Amino acid sequence: MTTPHDGSQPNFHFEVYCPVEKQLLNILRRFITNVAEEMGFAEEDISKIEIAVDEACSNVVQHAYAKNPLPSQRTGIDLKLLLEPMALTIHIQDHGQGPGSGGLRGEPSLQAYQAPGKDRYRGLGILIMKEFMDEVHFQSDPDNGTRVMLRKFLKSSRDKRSPGYQ
Repeated sequence: MTTPHDGSQPNFHFEVYCPVEKQLLNILRRFITNVAEEMGFAEEDISKIEIAVDEACSNVVQHAYAKNPLPSQRTGIDLKLLLEPMALTIHIQDHGQGPGSGGLRGEPSLQAYQAPGKDRYRGLGILIMKEFMDEVHFQSDPDNGTRVMLRKFLKSSRDKRSPGYQ
């Protein structure tokens, strides 16, 4: 999670709670697209941000609440956006069951995903998120769901970053 230099919690500019309904994902995508446009991201980067957020939210719809949630369990997607001068940071959290013992593993490459003889073709969404965003972090807790952090730098700041920063 991104924190200010003084160690306090980040000051999110937008916080959105969305029920887990596939048809509402289009609204979230348009919202993210509008924010990225206003921040000055290039069209290609806006598309990458949109697809990465869609993958993360689709995973919530598909996996987080697959088992029947407890009546007291909050179901939905919490989306938080941090608009920094040179980056957009998006936090996506569910309150579901988490990924289980398999953890959150994406394929290391498209070639690994397409390898012949596989019995399951899973993990492409995580690979897409990692390829399209500058930083991606996952944290999962069976009792508190999964949190995904996606960060994209504006090209002008990405070019100025030090070589080891990612």
